[in-house]
Amino acid sequence: MKSQRRTGQLTDKELLPSISYFDLLNYLVFSPSPYTMDDLRSYKGMEAYNQFVCGWVRDKRVCLRKEHCVVSAKVMHSQRMTAKPLNPWIIAEKGGRVLAAHCDCMASLGQVCTHVAALLFPIEATIKIRDSKTITDEKAYWLLPGGVKGVSYQELHNIDFTSAKTKKKVLDASSFISSSLQC
Repeated sequence: MKSQRRTGQLTDKELLPSISYFDLLNYLVFSPSPYTMDDLRSYKGMEAYNQFVCGWVRDKRVCLRKEHCVVSAKVMHSQRMTAKPLNPWIIAEKGGRVLAAHCDCMASLGQVCTHVAALLFPIEATIKIRDSKTITDEKAYWLLPGGVKGVSYQELHNIDFTSAKTKKKVLDASSFISSSLQC
């Protein structure tokens, strides 16, 4: 039995786990450390939003493996701007619960650092935009009646906005008048 695996850029929104702000907060602050079993309490990680906004999170990639999703990126150092970017990654359930994360910086021994948090924020923002699509964001899905091949362009003053119900009333009234005149 082969496992399903799909990879792609972070622009593949359908591959991303549905991480919400609360999932992000739960992982950074309330998740237990695998070493000490104490909460991670990474309140400083919540400030990593600024790194996301400033564009320090780059080359985001996503890999889907059954119900789990691995997202990785390159994040610039906060103190050494000329240093090679760091490589944080997270693994999460499709539903959004972050299971684990790691980074190759010195602070990531506790499984959370600002670079991991900076990776979580673009995922959360992408999901928020993806899930807030309106009907006008989608391509037209309705069908034209069978006899209509297309809708032609008309200037506004030439368009008749009268409803079908009103047109029927006018037509019935005019046919009643014409039939009574023939008598």
